[in-house]
Amino acid sequence: IGSGVVLRIHDGFGLLVTNRHVIDPKFAEDNGAASPALYQLSPLDVKLIGQPARPATVVWVAPDGIDLALIRVPISSTEPQAAEWDAVPQLTIGDDVFAVGNPHGLGWTLTRGSLSQLRLNNIGRHELKVIQTSAAINPGNSGGGLYDKSGRLIGINTWTKDKRMAEGLSFAITFTTLLELAPAEHGFSKGF
Repeated sequence: IGSGVVLRIHDGFGLLVTNRHVIDPKFAEDNGAASPALYQLSPLDVKLIGQPARPATVVWVAPDGIDLALIRVPISSTEPQAAEWDAVPQLTIGDDVFAVGNPHGLGWTLTRGSLSQLRLNNIGRHELKVIQTSAAINPGNSGGGLYDKSGRLIGINTWTKDKRMAEGLSFAITFTTLLELAPAEHGFSKGF
């Protein structure tokens, strides 16, 4: 179970971003080092606001074990909306942020917090930009959006620390990382 963010709606289909660990059950086994053939991934269903669950197709997974994926799903409801974002967001430590997701399968939930820190992680040949936030992230929030106070997408909620050892310590991969990595055939490019 996980979450996702609608990036585009066109011709009755939506392009969504989520975490690879949400759609690839083998991701944790090899830490995502081996990219699967898309046809080998398990079938998945996506539930959007205003419509029943629909079969979805994985169209892209990030390289080198980066925990991002793009999926395509039919959209028949007028309720889902594509997220808004800035290609070069202004992120400042202390900014108010909020996370939206499906924690523990409870349905769409919003949690508030602050942008605690901006971090860099090296994964393979990539420098991964990460947002540390105090917004509550729980199992099921993975793949959902982290937004600035004006509702613009700034990150994809990805992991949290063990709640027994750390509270208010959650992480999101910056949306700019997706813009840098995602293939142009899905409408993304580094200079977007």
